[in-house]
Amino acid sequence: GKNSAANEVTVRFRDPADKLFPIKDYFQIDRNVNVRADGDYFLSDINDVYYTDHFAFILDQRQAVSKVDLKTGQIVSQLRQIGRGPKDYLNAMNLTGDDEHLYLLDLSGKSVHVYDYDLNHQDKFNIDYIPSPSSFIRTKDGFMILNSTETDSIGMFVVTDSRCRKTGTFL
Repeated sequence: GKNSAANEVTVRFRDPADKLFPIKDYFQIDRNVNVRADGDYFLSDINDVYYTDHFAFILDQRQAVSKVDLKTGQIVSQLRQIGRGPKDYLNAMNLTGDDEHLYLLDLSGKSVHVYDYDLNHQDKFNIDYIPSPSSFIRTKDGFMILNSTETDSIGMFVVTDSRCRKTGTFL
């Protein structure tokens, strides 16, 4: 989404058309939510978004992660933890998640940070064995991480277990 007014963006997402019979990716309709950042919260242009049933988690260009209520468009909490401490990140690239956690890929820190859905830091996984992690997704058993500077010996995609330990690679 782009800024339509100062400190306001529009987020488009897919919503179950039938709330009593929600089937993801089949009976869904497009829905727009105007996100208003006010009070203590600021929102810059969007880099990445991860959706749950009731919330959108937005990573913006300032590298802040905002939790947005999809019904009201209000930012309910925000995280910006840039630094070199154990809970800090240096260059947040992407968000992904599962039923319980939100994951943030830190390009420069070569790590994956784990948060609960209230944006409380839970864990941090080291991925310094990947030269240039540029995006990732959560899979059933772990993660698939794109290594943007692939070589024949490292692989373009790195497959990991749930704690980001490498289990395989492919080009």
